[in-house]
Amino acid sequence: MLKNKNYNFIDSKDEDAGLINERANQLYKKILDLDISDTVIDEFGKYYFNNHHAGRRLIFSIESSANIIYHSVKQHNKKISDTSFMDYGAGLGTLFLLAGMVGFKKVYFNDYFPQWAGYAKIICKKLDIPIDDFISGDIDAVIKYGKINNVTFDILASRNVVEHIYDLRDFYAQLYRSDITSLCYATTTANYHNAAMRLKHYWYHHKVEKKPIKKQREDQLKETVPGINTDLTALIKITREGPLLILPKPWNCIL
Repeated sequence: MLKNKNYNFIDSKDEDAGLINERANQLYKKILDLDISDTVIDEFGKYYFNNHHAGRRLIFSIESSANIIYHSVKQHNKKISDTSFMDYGAGLGTLFLLAGMVGFKKVYFNDYFPQWAGYAKIICKKLDIPIDDFISGDIDAVIKYGKINNVTFDILASRNVVEHIYDLRDFYAQLYRSDITSLCYATTTANYHNAAMRLKHYWYHHKVEKKPIKKQREDQLKETVPGINTDLTALIKITREGPLLILPKPWNCIL
């Protein structure tokens, strides 16, 4: 990858596309110079960012983000400067980073894991990219944030998130009833009918759950039940698919 080369991340078919492409090239050069090795981002976070959005996949990642922003803006049919934008389930991708550079009225980051919101803040600070707020949790947390702060998200966009939502009907129903967004723009490269991709994702999920997700769940259990001192292996396995809920005493059990 050449630092001084300008790439065509999106066809400059109009003024918005030209602006997005210009800022995409700026982001590309910023990330080429980015070093997160000295940060408190954990090893999996560094691995994920460097292997899925930086390095050899940087051009593809920014190209995807540029197209999501452009096409969602066109569907929303308002000026970028009059539009608020949320990257839902952002992880450590480039969508929220590029959104923070193109001139939206407000930009919000969301991810289920609080620690990833912290990691995103570190990356934004290093790249000098402003994000208005970082929201942790699923769609319930996003809706609650909007209601408490009396804000709406004109565009709620996501990439490779929809396949991780257990109940899409419920998800979209909640969004519709909440009235916190006027456009939900979801894209994915997951293809259930592609056998190679299914095997790849089975392998990847197994790899992730073997170490980083297991550690996150262990930390959640210890936070939920202070002083727990038993082998957590079985408990981690049976509670892996949902949030932890602790019942008050005298039941003192975890659901």
